[in-house]
Amino acid sequence: MSIKIPTPARALKTATALALASALALSLLLTGADGATAFNAGASDAATTLAIPIPVQLTAQCSNAIVVPNPAANPGLVSDCATLLAARDTLAGEAGNLNWSANVAISDWDGIGIENERVSVLVLPEYGLNGAIPPELGNLANLALLILFHNQLTGAIPSELANISHLILLDLSENQLIGEIPSELGNLARLNYLYLNNNRLTGEIPQELGGIPDLYDLRLHGNRLTGCIPESLRAPLGDSEIERIGLLICGAPIPILIPIAPQYTAQCSNGIAIPNPANNPNLVSDCAALLAALPTIDASGSLNWSPDIRISEWDGITTANNRVSALKLNKYRLRGAIPSELGNLSRLTHLDLGDNRLTGAIPTELGNLPRLAELHLSGNRLTGAIPLKLGNLSGIEALGIAGNQLTGAIPVWLGDLPNLKHIFLANNRLTGAIPPELGNLANIEVIELHGNELSGALPPELSDLANLKVLNLASNQLADEIPPELGNLVNLVTLDLSENQLTGAIPPELGSLANLKYLYLNHNRLTGAIPPELGNIPSLVTLRLRGNRLYEGCIPQSLIAPLGSEIELVRLPVCITTADRVSALETLLAEVAGSLSLIETQLAALADRLTALEAAP
Repeated sequence: MSIKIPTPARALKTATALALASALALSLLLTGADGATAFNAGASDAATTLAIPIPVQLTAQCSNAIVVPNPAANPGLVSDCATLLAARDTLAGEAGNLNWSANVAISDWDGIGIENERVSVLVLPEYGLNGAIPPELGNLANLALLILFHNQLTGAIPSELANISHLILLDLSENQLIGEIPSELGNLARLNYLYLNNNRLTGEIPQELGGIPDLYDLRLHGNRLTGCIPESLRAPLGDSEIERIGLLICGAPIPILIPIAPQYTAQCSNGIAIPNPANNPNLVSDCAALLAALPTIDASGSLNWSPDIRISEWDGITTANNRVSALKLNKYRLRGAIPSELGNLSRLTHLDLGDNRLTGAIPTELGNLPRLAELHLSGNRLTGAIPLKLGNLSGIEALGIAGNQLTGAIPVWLGDLPNLKHIFLANNRLTGAIPPELGNLANIEVIELHGNELSGALPPELSDLANLKVLNLASNQLADEIPPELGNLVNLVTLDLSENQLTGAIPPELGSLANLKYLYLNHNRLTGAIPPELGNIPSLVTLRLRGNRLYEGCIPQSLIAPLGSEIELVRLPVCITTADRVSALETLLAEVAGSLSLIETQLAALADRLTALEAAP
């Protein structure tokens, strides 16, 4: 079997590559000793009854003996060819970048693999496809691998894919697919790997998926699924994936909120803190949770939270629609810990406890706040890892926990938060690599990870963040080269990679960052010359390059202003352009001409004096 797989911008993601290898191996195991495919013996010798009719003219095109050799002896491959031609324009969309044509041998078509004279593989990851998934693909009866991840495919998943009875691996992840997961996919009895993560799928997870007997790996995170997770899918999902999906196993008990002592409820029902408490039981509940939290969060007793004061007048409290909607206690000099009872405030949209003196771990119960849009805990003394349950905050837009003493890795689930615009994790003690999953954050504008102990290479996936304006990764232990793909970040205003261990040359592609104002690359191990392309950045105000090994070339004159006093620290000469050389030569010639004129004048004067002397008696 030969497969023409297009070279993507990046290598296949590791998990899918491993699954692909496993699936290919399984496909080979299913091939009999006589060369016929064991699970579809004889299928290549006869045309298949198609679930979706294909126009006869496409069948005729595929019978021209160019695309399919000896078409009369290969009716199954002719049928597959016609199916793919029917699907081509729908799949490619406006990109129109597939070479599928009746004038090209099908074995040379992009992403197509042939086995036993049938199409058995369709692999087009990261290929820029921006159409939809064609239902005609359901006609490819012998297809074992269908991999379309990391494109821009839209629309629903066609239920006709359930007709591909020999499918082993289906990867439609990292697209823009909508609608519900078709329950018909549960008919794919040979399916081992199903990846639908990082789309915009809605609805419940079909129970039918649990009927796939050999489903080993299932990924559904990064969607907008509701309901619960069928118990039969616990094994193929695994605990980590279940956490990332953020749904309960069907039949599991609903998490109990932090129990609140009855006296707090009684205090909040006194008619003072909550007017007309009998008609506002939810606000009474929020009030009781806050009173229960008070001893933990305010050991010094500075907050005015009291049942004798109306809750709308409590420090930092905002109410809306008879619920507590915001808790903002920034710079209140609070001493203590973050109370787990705050996880009971189910209508909270803003929680700001920044710039206090809070200690201890971030309570996992904060992951119970489904409407939270902003979480600010920066500037405290918090310790421990970032809780996994914060990945349940699907609506969060700003996550600020900088300036603490947090440890562990940056969670990969951050890439599953579709509304996230600002990440502030700077000045902690975070370790490990920057997760490439951050490249999934389509709405992100600010990423600040500076002042940690991060290592490894910069993930090129960050170049997918079209709305990113600030990327600050300074003062870490990042190594390897600067990905040239960062030149795609057209809206970037600040790029700070200073004080790391980056090597290699400065990518000239950074000169494409038309909106960049601040570029800090100082104190790394960069080598080579300063790219003149950096001088093409029209808005560049500040450029820092000192503390590297830029010993070659010269400083482009267009960078003199952004560098400022940095020029002396870079220790390279300023580039002299051809125009500068011509101007300097013209100046020199003018000076020489002036000198010659002066000499001529002096010689003339001397000659006059000699003449006068000779004429004297």
